[in-house]
Amino acid sequence: MWSRFRLAAPSRVSLRDAGKRCSTVRKVTCGWDDGSEERVPTKRSRPGRHEPPEWNRRNGSSTNWKGKNKRYDDRDSGHRSQYRTSDETPSQRNLRENIRGEALYGIAPVCAALQADRREVHTLYVQEGSDLKQKKDAGAYIAAIQSAKKVGCPIENVSKHELNLLCNYRPHQGLILDADPLDFIHLSEPPPVDDSQKTPVWVVLDEVADPQNFGAIIRSAFFLGTAGIITCARNSAPLSPTVSKASAGALEWVDVHSAKNLPKFLEHCRNDGWAIVGAAAENATMVASQMHLQQPTMLVFGNEGAGLRTNVRTRCTEIVRIDGHEDVTHANRTGVVESLNVSVAAGILLHALLNSGAK
Repeated sequence: MWSRFRLAAPSRVSLRDAGKRCSTVRKVTCGWDDGSEERVPTKRSRPGRHEPPEWNRRNGSSTNWKGKNKRYDDRDSGHRSQYRTSDETPSQRNLRENIRGEALYGIAPVCAALQADRREVHTLYVQEGSDLKQKKDAGAYIAAIQSAKKVGCPIENVSKHELNLLCNYRPHQGLILDADPLDFIHLSEPPPVDDSQKTPVWVVLDEVADPQNFGAIIRSAFFLGTAGIITCARNSAPLSPTVSKASAGALEWVDVHSAKNLPKFLEHCRNDGWAIVGAAAENATMVASQMHLQQPTMLVFGNEGAGLRTNVRTRCTEIVRIDGHEDVTHANRTGVVESLNVSVAAGILLHALLNSGAK
């Protein structure tokens, strides 16, 4: 068995003999259990990247090898093993690995998720050393922590850097909730209509892929009181923490449906007495000010770049547009600002349609 090895101290040489000595091999004194002897290795092989050198290995450890302080653990797999640097903490290494669901970030989404109780929550991560006096939304911040305690969710104080890593440096505002994701509710038939309630308006999203737009539309639909939201099962933004953050937590309170075949779903709704109103700037049959809510309505919005697909447009009973200011839409300024963002257009048309029914 090998015992500790010791490198022989180099002797001083003059500059004249430096050229002669540079090619010689340093003698290594090796200690054996049955005595000592001297040997001269003919070739010193380079050790592996994460392996201590053969002549300096003792009990599976190496100290300050090549100036690096590594610690080896031989309990798992022989003399080759995993290691970690001395300045790495277990929390930094394992915090992201401990996430069981998804990292929901932001005060409004976290507070809404804990109060709505539609997700299974695991851990609430709170930024340590937060000064509530400097927070504009300190009330919601405290309400989120109290809601976590009420539902029995574990609370862990971590650094701001660790929160940044959990949400990829998005604006977490000092709170991240480890919770299970939300799922779409599949819908293939027209939703039922209750005659005792006001005329329902549903928001239909045809391949809206941007999570910021998706979340903003959910926020407007929830605020204005629409009856439901439905989107495509494919080529649409998922119900991610980014969507919840963009919706200011409205996603936690509403059900978002999906249709496997959106054109076929709209056709069923049309045959069932629903009005299908598509939003587009081209070939519009009316402007937003002419809308009047007389029957159950599906208000359809298309993709940010391509707009409504052809097979979706053909299912619409009406096409509505939003007129801009004449100075902006003048021919000499074509290509500057020709349309609105889909989330902005959704807010304008929803407000116009819902208010028309109240007159």
